[in-house]
Amino acid sequence: MYGEDGRDFVPFAEALAGSLFAQYQTVCFEADECDRTAMQLKNLFTSRNDVSFDTYIYDRNSI
Repeated sequence: MYGEDGRDFVPFAEALAGSLFAQYQTVCFEADECDRTAMQLKNLFTSRNDVSFDTYIYDRNSI
């Protein structure tokens, strides 16, 4: 559920989050800064967990 400009995602994410929090006390997700949709999801929440991890991909064929 994305759409070309991303506007369709926010109402979908709000409905999904409401449904998840109705069923579960805690909801966890990963939001990569390079993913615009993930940042839209993260910005729906007032509680901020700014724990950050760097991910590196090693290409053994590049040696």
